[in-house]
Amino acid sequence: MNKYEFIACGHMLYGKTWQTELARTLHFSEESGNVRKLAKGTRNISNGVKEDTIKAMKKKVQDLADAVAFLENPEKLIVNTSEFNILSFDQFGVRQWDKFQGPEFSDYTILIDGELLKSQYEIEFISTVIAAAGEQAYKDGNNLALIEIIPQYFDLQFLSVDLKQQYIQKTKGVE
Repeated sequence: MNKYEFIACGHMLYGKTWQTELARTLHFSEESGNVRKLAKGTRNISNGVKEDTIKAMKKKVQDLADAVAFLENPEKLIVNTSEFNILSFDQFGVRQWDKFQGPEFSDYTILIDGELLKSQYEIEFISTVIAAAGEQAYKDGNNLALIEIIPQYFDLQFLSVDLKQQYIQKTKGVE
């Protein structure tokens, strides 16, 4: 991989912020300037960097293919009861946690005792949709956007959960 291919890969993966994002993907510290050095040609692009860059591109291609497949043939993800897992829905998307470790969550996170059953789709696209709703909830100061969107993507029929009971609204300026 030459420096121009490296730059093109970075742009295709991450757009304008490609250097910062690609540094994270390659596990470089931003302060090291390694991505800039690779892009300028002052540092050789190793086989490892090439392989990791290609791997990131393949993952993006797969995520996009999964998103397209989901949009063409939507399927709700089934959430089953679980003694050991918690699902969190917020601006970070959908995450599954071990109950004994405890989830990290924000002010507007919705928590459900349950676990996701296997789906034909990877959850990346749906998690990104949930993250967008979580961002809206944060901006609005309540979690209504999450309450409205979760049932569109998740089948909660096996759970005795009423999302409306998880409504949270923060008064601005009050902690």
